[in-house]
Amino acid sequence: MTSESTNQAIGRLARACAGRNKAIALDRGPAMTHRLLIHCDRCGSIAANRYVSANLTATGAPLQARASSSGTREQFKLIWLSSNGDYAIYSMAAKKYVRADLAAANYPMLMADATSIGSWERFYVTNWGSYFTISPTAVARYAGANLTLGPDYPIQARAASFGTWEQFRITRSAC
Repeated sequence: MTSESTNQAIGRLARACAGRNKAIALDRGPAMTHRLLIHCDRCGSIAANRYVSANLTATGAPLQARASSSGTREQFKLIWLSSNGDYAIYSMAAKKYVRADLAAANYPMLMADATSIGSWERFYVTNWGSYFTISPTAVARYAGANLTLGPDYPIQARAASFGTWEQFRITRSAC
């Protein structure tokens, strides 16, 4: 049981930034459902002690826990899709949605290369108080920084249960 739901945590972040000229908007999706868009979220891997970055240098490259400071490649939007707790994650640098590559032979890599939201681009983002977990809705795995594949630590949905590799901090900062 979490002390605060993910929606409550994101709502709290949105309220804290309201009126400060931050990039927060209530967007109506194609089915006229409301989605809360929070711009300039930073996501950091706790185990790798690095910010998660969109890799823009290679086609099909995974997100990586590689940056020691945050810049444009470390900015993402969390887009609330339904009351089931699923979200889309949008890379501000790549201008694409994050997807779990479910066609991968091993564990799915998370990549910022999708142009629309389908089943591979939906994630459960769960607030556990001091950290968040991210899990693709289409596969029963938690995403985490693979610390055996350093130094850039790709983000993969590989764990059936979560430990320190699967813990993320999602923080709000100025755009």
